[in-house]
Amino acid sequence: MAVQIGLDDTVVVLDQAIYAKALKVVLKQQEEFQSVVLRMGSFHIACVLMSVIGKRFGDTGLRDLLMESRIIESGSVNGVSGGKHYNRALRTQL
Repeated sequence: MAVQIGLDDTVVVLDQAIYAKALKVVLKQQEEFQSVVLRMGSFHIACVLMSVIGKRFGDTGLRDLLMESRIIESGSVNGVSGGKHYNRALRTQL
């Protein structure tokens, strides 16, 4: 279809679970999918970024700071620093 309308590449935006499966297919059949560009959706990119920040700075006292400042409760710290509680993590402005 992309060739018919004159596009060199086709960008496909997927959520994280489907992206992982599609990436395996594209890597196994590189010749057939050489013009396909896979991209993870922005929501999932934001979740991964929050997870990276949580892993990188979690042991530096970030978790304690968030709990002591009462931005998030102790039960939510792991979810926020792991990128699972998106709305709560946005409140912390990580």
